[in-house]
Amino acid sequence: MSGLEALAIFGIAVNVFSTISFAGELYKICKNISTAGNPDPDLANNLDNLNRAFEDIEAAIRQPPRPLSANDNALLDILKECKAATSKIKEEVDKITSSKGKGKVLRTIIKGIRYTTLKNVVEEGEKTLQRHRSTLETRLLFSVFTKNDAIKVTQEKGFNTLDSELQKVMTKVASGESALTVTLIEGFRSTNQNIMNIGDQIAKLQRALDQDKQDERHKMQHQKLLDSLKYGSMNERRNQIQQPASTTFQWVFEGGGNEQGELHQDDEDHEDHEDDKDDQDDQDNEDDQVFIAESVMERYARNIHMRARAEVSARFVRWLQSPDQHLFWITGKPGSGKSTLMKFLATHPKTKKNVEALGENPQVLSHFIWKAGQPMERKIKGLLCSLLHQLMGSFPENTPRILQKFPKLSEMGSHADWSETDLEDTFKFAVGLSDKPIMIFIDGLDEIDRGLSDGAMKLIGLVQEVQALSSVKLCVSSRAETIFKRHLSHAPSFAIHDVTAEDIERFAISVTHKRFYLLPMSNKRDLAHKVCDMAEGVFLWVALALRSLEIGLQHGDNITDLEERLSTFPPELEDLYRDMWKRSGASERIYRKHAAKYFNIVLEAEEFGRPLRVAELLLAMDPTLIDRFQNGNLSTTLDTLADIWKSQKNSMEVHCLGLLETHNGSNPLTDTVSFVHRSAQEFLKHTEEGQRLLQADCTPKGQRVLALHKAILV
Repeated sequence: MSGLEALAIFGIAVNVFSTISFAGELYKICKNISTAGNPDPDLANNLDNLNRAFEDIEAAIRQPPRPLSANDNALLDILKECKAATSKIKEEVDKITSSKGKGKVLRTIIKGIRYTTLKNVVEEGEKTLQRHRSTLETRLLFSVFTKNDAIKVTQEKGFNTLDSELQKVMTKVASGESALTVTLIEGFRSTNQNIMNIGDQIAKLQRALDQDKQDERHKMQHQKLLDSLKYGSMNERRNQIQQPASTTFQWVFEGGGNEQGELHQDDEDHEDHEDDKDDQDDQDNEDDQVFIAESVMERYARNIHMRARAEVSARFVRWLQSPDQHLFWITGKPGSGKSTLMKFLATHPKTKKNVEALGENPQVLSHFIWKAGQPMERKIKGLLCSLLHQLMGSFPENTPRILQKFPKLSEMGSHADWSETDLEDTFKFAVGLSDKPIMIFIDGLDEIDRGLSDGAMKLIGLVQEVQALSSVKLCVSSRAETIFKRHLSHAPSFAIHDVTAEDIERFAISVTHKRFYLLPMSNKRDLAHKVCDMAEGVFLWVALALRSLEIGLQHGDNITDLEERLSTFPPELEDLYRDMWKRSGASERIYRKHAAKYFNIVLEAEEFGRPLRVAELLLAMDPTLIDRFQNGNLSTTLDTLADIWKSQKNSMEVHCLGLLETHNGSNPLTDTVSFVHRSAQEFLKHTEEGQRLLQADCTPKGQRVLALHKAILV
């Protein structure tokens, strides 16, 4: 065989081995499957070319007229096995490519399985090569040329025009190296390593998919658990409590002041953040005029009050920052503003800022017990559901550990599935998982249901257990009832009615300025001071007294009449309610009749366990509206209700003397109506005067209930 004839067959052989570049191609498969989801399309072509190269060698060996030798036949058998291995690899690659139309997750999983098969096929190909290693080397080189033939080829004139890879192989063969076999073996080994790398990446991808599934499962479990804790009126009482005026309660964090200028500077700084700043500035200017007109004795009394207030402020701030004191008790008379203060504290950013002395990013939870609300709002179970809902909402990452500790919680579907024991145990465990301080506000301990399953004593026991938790700061409020004095007096505390004289005075000045506009400034100042002196720290008393004075002013009372009326007001709320009805004078009978109907419907609505909407109140007051609502055009009827409410809202407030109030805005479909305070409800239900007032409504109870049912169903 001449050198060039040997070169012809040898070129085909080298083409075979140089085409087997599985390592690089399979790396592209791995890369594309993780990005585009498809292998390199050139790979299939390369495998086809490889198979054709095997066929070319076979054809060259069989080329006549040279007869086949035993060596040629043995080599053909080896080529047959190589072709079979190549075809099998291509078949597996085609399967990977064919999964393109399936879903992303399913496609990735299928490719992972098929890559495993491909890995096995390549490993089997390596074993086949190893098994024929010596034979392949000997017979192929023998069939092509010897070392001398290779030397001869390298000396041919056309050698330098050959492909650089072919020149490299020929040079190695001429030097006696088994370059072909080494190259092929290393190629398969490199391929096997890359297949293993692909497997690692597939495993990594699978772990990521598994983690995503686990995260989604935890998210669903967390949301289900939150939903099971929630009840419809959970935030009703909190939302009904009005935000205080811009300057009210600011002293809690300021430590008070002993100079008038300091007080006003703090007020002005806070007012910079108010939306209606211009109106507020006008009000402040007039307020300042009132303060400037103070007598020496009034200023002396004010300074004493401010020093006492500063001491209370310092006590509360020290408690917020103290790691050793866990419980604080705010007391106060009925209507003194305890709930308003508690909401202020729970939402003010300075609360968290002070608690940060104990740890970063403290969480604030709050609940407002409400005797006049739905059953869950006045029960310990409702309190625990609310606090646990807020706590788990703040730390969703702890849900898996909670479910691991209490597996049965995964079955909870609503708050009815929870027992108080489950709630209490879960709450304590969840608190223990937190590495952050937890500040809790519970308002209205005295409004808890006093039934067999609840009661003040049971609530006090819960308070003691919660405040004993290491990461908890607990602030509670209640009236100063004997049972609470006995068990909470050891904690730092203050009575709100002792420290709100300044706030009440500003409130009174604001009301007289806006509503008593017919009076001279000096008369407004005198009335505001006298009302505050008589209020004894009760905001509601001031509001009701000013309301009564406003009615007198509307009826033509002069300043002397107003001062006489004010001087006879009783100091207690219940007595004030009673006195207000007596002072309605000639209008008392008309007021009583209309007011009694409003009161009775609102009281009846308590049995339905949800807030009474204004639209329902209007329909129940006038059942003929129900027929119009059912038979008429819906939008027209809604407009009619809105018009009726505009005309009757003021009438209701006048007839009821301020004992009923509305919430949310001016839409009768969403606005709700309720008693201004628990004490007003208690006056009507539990005093002889209140019962007589309710009896002024001659409508039979059954008729009222039926009308209310129809109104709610509409």
